[in-house]
Amino acid sequence: MPRKITLVACGLGPASLTLEAQAAIAEADLVFGAQRLLDTYATSKEAYPYYKAEDIHRQLSQFSEVNAVGELGELDEPGAVGELGKAGGPKVQPWPEHIAILISGDTGFYSAARQLTQALAEDDLTVLPGISSLVGFCAKLKRPWQDVAVKSLHGRTGSAVDTVRRHASSFFLLGPDKDLVLADLIDKGFADLTGYLGENLGLPDEHLQRGPLRDLQFSSEEALSVLLVDNPAYDSRVRSGIPDGEFIRGDVPMTKSAVRAWIMANLAIRPEDVCFDIGAGTGSCTVEMALAAYEGRVYAIEKDPEGLDLIRQNLRRFQLGNVEIVAGPAPEFLADLPRPDLAFIGGSGGKMAEIVTALLAKNPQVRLVITAIALETLAQTCQVLSDLGLAFELSQLAVSRGQKAGPYHLLKGENPTFVLCTENCRR
Repeated sequence: MPRKITLVACGLGPASLTLEAQAAIAEADLVFGAQRLLDTYATSKEAYPYYKAEDIHRQLSQFSEVNAVGELGELDEPGAVGELGKAGGPKVQPWPEHIAILISGDTGFYSAARQLTQALAEDDLTVLPGISSLVGFCAKLKRPWQDVAVKSLHGRTGSAVDTVRRHASSFFLLGPDKDLVLADLIDKGFADLTGYLGENLGLPDEHLQRGPLRDLQFSSEEALSVLLVDNPAYDSRVRSGIPDGEFIRGDVPMTKSAVRAWIMANLAIRPEDVCFDIGAGTGSCTVEMALAAYEGRVYAIEKDPEGLDLIRQNLRRFQLGNVEIVAGPAPEFLADLPRPDLAFIGGSGGKMAEIVTALLAKNPQVRLVITAIALETLAQTCQVLSDLGLAFELSQLAVSRGQKAGPYHLLKGENPTFVLCTENCRR
């Protein structure tokens, strides 16, 4: 027989608890939840400090095992659970008819409810929503929330920088590394943006701040914190073929804009992709890959110290937070990186076979785009791909740009570039 279980969202403290939630807790015979929620809402109930599905299942299975044992004493009432022994033994305890599981905030907003509803799908399950930190915080700020971009950085990977860059207003649930989140926003050029910081919302020690991000300070490491950032100059474009003059450049070779546009067209990056830029140089391709994979991650692999410095400067220039710089040569430094969805190889240091082999070992379906200028490099790359059984498309780009010469315009050609794209992961 299905158990009657209610997932109860506790909102933002006792004052925001709905009447339905109050009734569910009052009717429950047994309550689960984080200890801080049990201390606040279930002080007089039989309670267990569990909120993960596997822990709750383990505790409930213990009740089931006792109930299923045949060598029990005489039961006082149907559905009751007795301890092992003979009739007249220890007092019989009734099986809980209604179980409540307490969840902070709202059941539909970065909550444990998703996992719990799946784990308890065979039970008689009721889900009661509550007031989320997003809704409650925006109400305190007297502003609507329907157009706010939302991201949780509490126990999750991700970057606040890329969300702020792309949206007029961004809301973040913050975790223990909240100081690093704020420092990253400031480092990437958002120090003057107006931010709203909320701590311990709905609790007696609630604390709110408003001001430039550079001036915001957390009151304590333990405080439950949220952050809302306004960016009137947000830029949600996914740019391709960015003009060369927008990049900070040195003596390190840079992939030119027209070639970059063709590379990006062949990479066909999805927002959530994990991307490698091998031989990243100045980081021009890294920048365009990161703009496209704004929910993913880009790993810029470069061994030249000047190139590494230029990559860092260009990441700040374009306000990107979803890039990790890997200082060292490929393929040695690929081993500890995650599984890539795609990779661009702009420089191999003569180790094309080793690099491609290492990438295929991490993901046999990885999509590869490789550039070559020298004919020898082209021949070597074609041979490597053929030896590894990879079909590929080959194109050659010859771009000429107009230059003014007195009253005339002349075309000046750039170095022809060969672009190879594997077909093992057609998009």
